[in-house]
Amino acid sequence: MRIGHLTRKAATLGVGRGTVVLAQFAINLVLVRWWMPEEFGRFHQIRLLLTLAALLDLGLPIGLLQASGGMTPHQRDDLFRRGISFSLVLGILAGVGFVCVGLILPDQAIAHALPAAGLLIAATIPAAALESVLVVQERHLRASIIGAAAALGGLAASSLVLFRHPTVDAVYLCLALAGVSRLVALWKWSGVPWQVLCAWPSAIWPLLRTSFAASANRLLAMLSASVDRAVVALLFSAGTLGWYVTGAWEVPFMSVFFGAIVSTILPEMSEHWAAGRTQDFLAVWHAAIRRTAWIVFPLWLWVWVWAPELLQLLFTSRFEDGLPVFRVYLLVLPLRVAVYSVLFLAMNETRLLLWGAALDLTLNVCLSVALAALIGPIGPAVATTTATWVQTLYYLIVLARPLKMPVSRLLPWGALCRALATASVAVLPTIAVRSWVQGDALRLLVALIGTVGVLGVFMIRRASGTSSGRSRETDL
Repeated sequence: MRIGHLTRKAATLGVGRGTVVLAQFAINLVLVRWWMPEEFGRFHQIRLLLTLAALLDLGLPIGLLQASGGMTPHQRDDLFRRGISFSLVLGILAGVGFVCVGLILPDQAIAHALPAAGLLIAATIPAAALESVLVVQERHLRASIIGAAAALGGLAASSLVLFRHPTVDAVYLCLALAGVSRLVALWKWSGVPWQVLCAWPSAIWPLLRTSFAASANRLLAMLSASVDRAVVALLFSAGTLGWYVTGAWEVPFMSVFFGAIVSTILPEMSEHWAAGRTQDFLAVWHAAIRRTAWIVFPLWLWVWVWAPELLQLLFTSRFEDGLPVFRVYLLVLPLRVAVYSVLFLAMNETRLLLWGAALDLTLNVCLSVALAALIGPIGPAVATTTATWVQTLYYLIVLARPLKMPVSRLLPWGALCRALATASVAVLPTIAVRSWVQGDALRLLVALIGTVGVLGVFMIRRASGTSSGRSRETDL
């Protein structure tokens, strides 16, 4: 019953956060139709600053979830007051920092937008902590509705304001007002008293120690995910960053999907590991991988084939320079069939998970700077992809020891190959049709041969399985 409750809770939060991701992605689709790459690049320069400033929450949202377990209602209320008051202080400091930077920045288009961006981050940091409070209070549905409504409201307001004031500062003002509305609504439903606004958080260090321990891996992962954009923003123009970000994404909403997987299977895997049932522990993980592969592989191959048309449909032909970056980023998607963090969390080996995140960040920074100098803006994308592959290899190597099995047995290779072969069958005919329309005879021939070959293999395997089944029937 508890696992079913957790699954429903994860699904509710996943839908709410998925709506937020959808709204953020949709804003890009609206802006590219109004702005040239230079203005779009400035918008994302500020968004990069906001992403980095969000790390100033010091992991308090996760720390509140971690520390509240096993507490009495009175202890939880005290914990919430301390956490919210400190997150308010952090948010105000971050907002003031944005305003100060805007006073000295030479680029006036960005400088005029920084006060609104400062208001947005000042509201976002305490709102994230309040969302954790609602989750602990079993009001996750309200938290999801409020977050989704604020995101969609910000999208609608930003889209409308572009007709009168198509400027970066006007868009960020709309997003900031939506962020403040979310903060007010979350505060109202959380029941945390408004007197917290005037209270200095006392005895905050125990909570911060918990927050650091619980969220260090997340902080490193967020930094690593922003490295390539930061390098492009520092070494190249705003226009270059504008077309770079249109390609620097794998597939939207996959992170929400993988987060839901972790929330769903983590309790069961933790139980198997604590009881010493290693085979059952791996069986749950392998079952998740097999099901995920049937989603990831067809999506990966289809998006790879139709990448030019997809990017042109989403971001218009003005941003077609982002296609090589998008193709490089797509090389990471096959790795997403397995969520490795859930293994480390279930085994309580967060130290190894942290080392993997540190390796990813360090390698990403070094390679991004070096490759940007050698091959230009596409270099940071290559660096990000390479660092992710190295991190995955590290995870497989270090997991082999506690699980007491070779690396070759950690993944269900047979099931992965079947899923990939089936995905190829589905994609190859579309390649043939596209090649026929474009008049590419060689590619058409290769696609047809591949389709016939894969189908032949399947028919042979099916016939072989039928024959062996009849033989076993005869023996019986």
